[in-house]
Amino acid sequence: MTKKNQPAPWPRIVRLKEELRSGALSLAEFAADLHEVTLGQGRRAVYEEPEKFFALTYPTHTLRGLVKDVAGRLAGQSDKAVRQLELTYGGGKTHTLITLYHLFRDPEALPDLPAVREFREHVGGRPLPRAFTAALCFDKIDVERGIEGVRAPDGTARTLRHPWSVLAFQLAGSDPEGGKRYAAHAGRAYCAQHDGHNVWHGYPIGWKEVPEKLRRKWLKEGRMQKRDIRKHWQE
Repeated sequence: MTKKNQPAPWPRIVRLKEELRSGALSLAEFAADLHEVTLGQGRRAVYEEPEKFFALTYPTHTLRGLVKDVAGRLAGQSDKAVRQLELTYGGGKTHTLITLYHLFRDPEALPDLPAVREFREHVGGRPLPRAFTAALCFDKIDVERGIEGVRAPDGTARTLRHPWSVLAFQLAGSDPEGGKRYAAHAGRAYCAQHDGHNVWHGYPIGWKEVPEKLRRKWLKEGRMQKRDIRKHWQE
């Protein structure tokens, strides 16, 4: 290879961000925290704010494929509801989950950025479906104290102990029916009951136990399908 045909050194082609060149970016910024994102307390805007997050997110082939699969499931075009991410430490599992969280939590409010447009184009150019999102980060749930700051869809925050309670409150929020709260996730129904000490205990139930007006409301909102009700009518 002649000197004329030799590729230019990468520092001449790629310009690193100022915080990288100056050393101002701490290693802690690289450790994405899904629980922190769901709390939305503004601790690290680069992960919590969709505009900043997608400005630094590259839609890889694998990530685009997963987004397309999830969009198909949420649109009722697929029966595969469970996805298992098999990646090594540092392989991007948390970043992938945060991507899904932002894309489907409020798709109409997504920023107009190249990454977002690329995700939309890969699902066929149609609008991304909206989903009720929840995260169960078991490393954050203390055996005795539970977990603080669990947010409902309306922004209400509670301290909860049982994983099913954490899931139900994030999905259903304040939909009390006779001292109970109900939630729908992946076609299943869940119920949470208050123990009188500001603690809710949740568990899976059959759809026949969910009040009819809630079933109708959630069907209209697309939280589940009629086939889900038939399949899990009695648990």
